[in-house]
Amino acid sequence: MQHKAYSFLIIACLLWGFQPVTIKIVTQEMNILTIIPLRFLIVSIILFIIMKITNEKNFLPPKKSLLTLFLMGFFGIPVVTAFNSQDYNIPLLVI
Repeated sequence: MQHKAYSFLIIACLLWGFQPVTIKIVTQEMNILTIIPLRFLIVSIILFIIMKITNEKNFLPPKKSLLTLFLMGFFGIPVVTAFNSQDYNIPLLVI
């Protein structure tokens, strides 16, 4: 079990490390405002497939927290990234 966890950590580190190179290549071809939603869509589909394969039953959050999660996702990353890509300087707030 511990070897499996380390394998996933290595894969995560490799993907994280390739991210700047990938972003540099992709932003030469596409607008950053197009890349952000596509990135989240692709990751959501991959996670959904993994959860279906592993027969995970409780992968949806409670309905009362969906609005909060949506607002956190919308304002947390895409809006800040969009402003930063337009050379606005918006500090990230850590609560």
